[in-house]
Amino acid sequence: MASNFFAVSTQGTLITSSTFWSAAASVVALLVWNLFRAPATLYRAGSVKPYRSSLLPGLGPFQLYSQRNSWLRSVFGDPETWHETPPKQNGVRVNSCSHIMTVTNNPAQDGKTFFNDRGLHFNQGYEVMFAGIPEMPSWLAPTPPADDAGLDGFVQNLKQAIGAKRLQTTIPEMMRCIVVNLKEYPATDGRLDVHKTIYPLVFQISVLLIGLAEHARDVNTVKALEGPFWSFADNTGFMATHFPLLPWPSTVKKWIGAIKMSTAIRTTLEQRKKDGRRENDHVQEMIDRGASARSIEDFVMGGLFAAIINSTGIASYLLIFLCSRPELRDRVRAEFDTILRKHAEERGDDYDSLTLQQKLDRVPLEVWEGDMPLYTTVFDETMRLLLISLLFRRKVASASKVTQGETRISNDAIHDREFIGYWLAAAHRNSNIYTNPLKFDPDRFARGEGKGEGEFVPWGAGRHLCLGMRFAKLEIRAVHAAFLLNFPDTVTTDTKGNVYKPDDVPLPDQESEHRRYPTKPVALSYKVNQLRT
Repeated sequence: MASNFFAVSTQGTLITSSTFWSAAASVVALLVWNLFRAPATLYRAGSVKPYRSSLLPGLGPFQLYSQRNSWLRSVFGDPETWHETPPKQNGVRVNSCSHIMTVTNNPAQDGKTFFNDRGLHFNQGYEVMFAGIPEMPSWLAPTPPADDAGLDGFVQNLKQAIGAKRLQTTIPEMMRCIVVNLKEYPATDGRLDVHKTIYPLVFQISVLLIGLAEHARDVNTVKALEGPFWSFADNTGFMATHFPLLPWPSTVKKWIGAIKMSTAIRTTLEQRKKDGRRENDHVQEMIDRGASARSIEDFVMGGLFAAIINSTGIASYLLIFLCSRPELRDRVRAEFDTILRKHAEERGDDYDSLTLQQKLDRVPLEVWEGDMPLYTTVFDETMRLLLISLLFRRKVASASKVTQGETRISNDAIHDREFIGYWLAAAHRNSNIYTNPLKFDPDRFARGEGKGEGEFVPWGAGRHLCLGMRFAKLEIRAVHAAFLLNFPDTVTTDTKGNVYKPDDVPLPDQESEHRRYPTKPVALSYKVNQLRT
């Protein structure tokens, strides 16, 4: 006999069913309970204040994802004025969908612990608190799961893909990509939107190292991949992070971007195997080892995410900042020119007779990684200004004794399985550490600013340095050397050609953490493209 609970008739049996209403009331009560009741540990006694102003305490502040830096400023105040107006509080404990996280705003006090404590887990911090590669329902995922697809395998593949040997062998093709792209820019009176020029160029170089060689060779294919990539990279908000299988609009956009990228990778992969072709890329090494299609897709998408998110902005804004200071621009270009000329002479080449590509692609890795003191200060200052978001860790007490000690952040004990957020702006924009922190001033490092523990950590520090640091530095240096040699008179302007004064150059929108759109229109303007003369 059918259950009375599901009985539906013209007499409205379901509506009048006491069982139905009891069940409905239970569901509503459970929903309300979860939405309005935060975990009890949020409010535990301690030196760190809990955040109490969430509209839905059970979920926590959505602004932690949608307007992260604005929200952190509302809690702590503006780091740029802390030398005059001290922070409103020392640390904050926040609930994010039943995950308790303590955010520190004190690098001097907590930097050493955050970056060196063996009880703090890097991977678990990001797996839970940051939505990188999208998780999709099994029925929607274009490629089935595989046993060899996982974080450990991804990390190992990334290390191999950007190891010294692969970087060295890829330099000629990398330089070819750069020169081909620069040659496409206007012959005269160019006015470049970095999001339409430098961003795609860095994307293509990243595909060359991390992705499939077939995609990197074809500019149109790279552009076709770029749109889907940003679709999933841009949609890393609260819902995509904590409810990845719920078809929320932003999450659906993330799924669509991932499906398009996955399809492009899988189709090219299958065609390569069908043709019996071999390519000089890391994916070929994975194929030779018998890696599953899913592990290859996860590696390519995850690797591109890691390689592109910060490198695009740094490569672009360094030029924006630098070219607003013509004297400094010329000195940096001269530094590149001197290094490249010296190596050409050591090889026996006539430097002045070489093409731009020859000047670049005949230079070995050790020279690209050598000392460039002036350029390095400009590079570091660009990273300081741009990297202001949160870093994550999770307290995980395992069987190993080194993980079982007490971890204290903001003078408060962190419980097992809880999270820690390290606000980079509290270090990189802190006026107690950096004088006039919103000013682009590469000389500040020579004055000793940012030398303390946790004060300048764009690549991480301690136990978890950025895996892709070596590759990122190489590709960005190569782009800048080529650009400055080819466009020596570039200045920073608005989109109408009006030149910005150095102190008027717009910073990126603080909430545009991945695209880093400028707060005012900005362009790189030059007179002649020397590759087209």
